[in-house]
Amino acid sequence: MPIDLSPITAILRDIGVSLTASAIYDFLKSKFQGREQIECAVVERELDAYLKVHGVKAEAATVITAFADSGFLSIKDSHLFAPDAILIGAGEGARFSFGQNSSSSTSTTAIHATGNALVEGANSGMSQNADGSIVFMVGNSPGSSMNFFVGNPQPASKN
Repeated sequence: MPIDLSPITAILRDIGVSLTASAIYDFLKSKFQGREQIECAVVERELDAYLKVHGVKAEAATVITAFADSGFLSIKDSHLFAPDAILIGAGEGARFSFGQNSSSSTSTTAIHATGNALVEGANSGMSQNADGSIVFMVGNSPGSSMNFFVGNPQPASKN
């Protein structure tokens, strides 16, 4: 059974104050752009590909990888620590959002997204590397930093 997205679009546009609602709206809008009607099952399938990491304190012995190959990854009010590297991002057609009182720390780097601060995107990511560098990247063209997310993500090598 097809559904008309016009009322949903109007409601989500009015809720623009909510950053999470805006991110979900952007994700769904990009998935269904140019289509006036969509089957309910299609919308449900897209919403099923959603992971929320909210209010979490996570610590790893070496590396934390949070990657959305499809759907939407949301990290907020959370604190991540791994001594070697932290990799957060989303592949082509997926989205991620990190922030709203979240921090991500390694032994040599830190990202603090306080208040309503956000790092978010599609086909993009951020990495805190073992060499002490922080990289924000977009795209996965040959030779780009985004390639480490494809397949089996690995931390940057130690020099």
